[in-house]
Amino acid sequence: MDKTIYISDLDGTLLNSRRQVSKRSETLLNKLIDEKEIHFSVATARTPATVEHLLSEVHMKQPIVVMNGVALYDLQKHEYSQVEYISSEISKQIIEKLGKWIEQGFIYTIYNHRLTVHYNQLQEKGRRNFYEERKNLEHKKFTNEPLVHHDRIIYFVFIDSKENIQAIYDLLADIEGIGAVMYRDVYSKESYLLEVYSIKATKANGIKKLRKLGSFTKVIGFGDQLNDMTMFQEADEAYAVGNAVKELKKIATAVIGTNDEDSVAQYINKHVNHEN
Repeated sequence: MDKTIYISDLDGTLLNSRRQVSKRSETLLNKLIDEKEIHFSVATARTPATVEHLLSEVHMKQPIVVMNGVALYDLQKHEYSQVEYISSEISKQIIEKLGKWIEQGFIYTIYNHRLTVHYNQLQEKGRRNFYEERKNLEHKKFTNEPLVHHDRIIYFVFIDSKENIQAIYDLLADIEGIGAVMYRDVYSKESYLLEVYSIKATKANGIKKLRKLGSFTKVIGFGDQLNDMTMFQEADEAYAVGNAVKELKKIATAVIGTNDEDSVAQYINKHVNHEN
């Protein structure tokens, strides 16, 4: 008998255009989790600092995949597990290679289940907005103190114009052992983001860990962006929301409604209740 876990991306997928889990989705998911005992998780580029708030009213029981597969996170215990660190050698290579460009970025570290983000300057609007939205979050500390240790780095995030982000991406192209994804900011449209992480840190590998941890025989995934590609490749079934990028729609099992139509929760409800 199949043991299924449903795994959804957040921004642009489970979250609506107001960056919220709607009351309708929340009610549906809680009913499914509590009464039907479904297994539900998320796989997101976000850190637990924002996910904790966004999913505070959803009865989450499974670990979640955070930072595009950098780690698993237990929302009940507030603990990280199976963290994919960038090696100190590669971290130093990235910093040396980028030179002044490193000042445009945020450097994430995890130590004793504590997430710290190092930054240098915030002149660019996208970076400033990124910082302002997150600076007071309980489970994330921002600091402009110099980075001393390089063995606990999990993530580099750069936010800038498309041209500058492309320049940074090109500089990192020949560094082995890292993955990088560049995409337009879902909310601002003016800025682009570049995320750099260990080559082992992907949504696919995060989902593999969840699958093994819970002995799940089937994964059904939901997404909207390019960073959901590896999740779709790992899932047994994968559904793109109507507002998803065309590249994701091409490899999806099917396309469902948009993120503003509670489509993920509605699909799971219909699937569990065997509705057409």
